[in-house]
Amino acid sequence: MDIKHEIDVDVPASFIFEKLTDVESITENLPSNVVLRSESDHSSFVTGSQWVVRAQRTGRKFALQTEITDVTEGSFLGFTTTSNRIHSKSSIQISSIDKNSSRVEFNSFISPKGLLGRILVQSLKASRGRVAQRLEKSGGKVKDYLEKSYRQ
Repeated sequence: MDIKHEIDVDVPASFIFEKLTDVESITENLPSNVVLRSESDHSSFVTGSQWVVRAQRTGRKFALQTEITDVTEGSFLGFTTTSNRIHSKSSIQISSIDKNSSRVEFNSFISPKGLLGRILVQSLKASRGRVAQRLEKSGGKVKDYLEKSYRQ
């Protein structure tokens, strides 16, 4: 299943890349039920670094193993994510529209692992409209955060 979303932000691309790869800043702004922890000796998102995201949602705990697969300074971040039910290959592409505005594109291909993963992916496909609404809402929060951070 492919998931794609893009947002236009009134911020230079270099600033966006800096914010999206600043682990300390990301950790400070995560919801209280989400924890990001390095599984390798890296304190930043570099190719080959491994991270664990632990969260609790609606009473269920889950963990996602993430590996940074590609970093192109200033414009691209590629990563794979695995859980006990799904595997995804994702990327964040940042491109300049003009001097003070940029486009951030998020792409992810999600594939199931086992029967429960298939059920999860099928339910995501069935609720594609709701997924799009959540991406729109999340994208708006990211845009607001980036623009507010840039103005400070």
